[in-house]
Amino acid sequence: MPNIKEKLENAGIEHYNLRGLFAGKGLVMDADTGVPTPITAANASVPIELLTYLDPRVVEILTAKRTATEMFNERIIGDWSTEKRKYRLKEVIGTAAPYGDYSENGIADANNEWVANDYFRIQTIAKWGDLETAKNAEAKVNLISEGQNAAATILSIMGNRFYMYGVQGLSIYGILNHPLLPAFLTPANIGTTEAPVTLWSKKGANDIYNDILSIVTDLQEKSGGWIKDDTPFKLSLPGALNAQLAKVNQFGLSVNAMIKENYPNMKKIIAPEFSTSTGDIVQIAAEEINTQETGECVSAIKAKTYRVIPDVSSDKQKWASSNAGFSLYLPFAISRMLVS
Repeated sequence: MPNIKEKLENAGIEHYNLRGLFAGKGLVMDADTGVPTPITAANASVPIELLTYLDPRVVEILTAKRTATEMFNERIIGDWSTEKRKYRLKEVIGTAAPYGDYSENGIADANNEWVANDYFRIQTIAKWGDLETAKNAEAKVNLISEGQNAAATILSIMGNRFYMYGVQGLSIYGILNHPLLPAFLTPANIGTTEAPVTLWSKKGANDIYNDILSIVTDLQEKSGGWIKDDTPFKLSLPGALNAQLAKVNQFGLSVNAMIKENYPNMKKIIAPEFSTSTGDIVQIAAEEINTQETGECVSAIKAKTYRVIPDVSSDKQKWASSNAGFSLYLPFAISRMLVS
């Protein structure tokens, strides 16, 4: 009677390492362990890609908020070829004299001064290759559109920077450094001469409100009666100081509530650039006086797109803009305080 090995061979099964039988339990491959030796690597048996959920949500990386055009309106003046801008300041001059039938005393005239600003052009280039565009398309990413969006965003960021700081070496000034801006007011010191306390973080609600009040008082004193409590104002300050406006006094009134009660047309703008190395800036500006705007952010071209240029296996496109910075028309309508 053939043994187990012969039966297996007759069935077309061969194994060089067959060593014996477990009584009543059949064939084993290794008499030492009874467990076959695997020849494949240990794994979870399912590719991890099949267990990965590709979320269609896109999380944009945010840059600091661009607030220059919230403080002052933006105006498009000139075109791509414009190099300089000039506007006219008109002042009424003259005197009056006692009346006499034959008197020719008294004079009425107007004096005009022309103020010049430069324009500054910038550019950036969006590029995309054929292969990278195809690969991104497999991931449902429109690389061309995202490159163009990036170019527009870069021009917007730089435009806001010019509105805030101007351009060194040119007659282009910013909201923070225009030569006609008034000097900073000093916050009230609630401490002593030896140990001054001027920071809002160390002041109470009433003390902070009094600093705001002193800025508005300065505006009204300078305006010759043009600025009143119901004048439309814009209060600009950095986020750290804005948080202090939530402080409440002994009557449960916050600084925000007191501002709203006394200056109902005051809007608040959070300006990251107003937090500087020398202190935090608080600025209050009247939006306009007698239909004349206090100031403007001026550009000739916000975004100029050029033709798409094909290369051997890629494409590129230039984007450009032209900016003239911030024009201040009514310096008396702005008051500023440096909290440090």
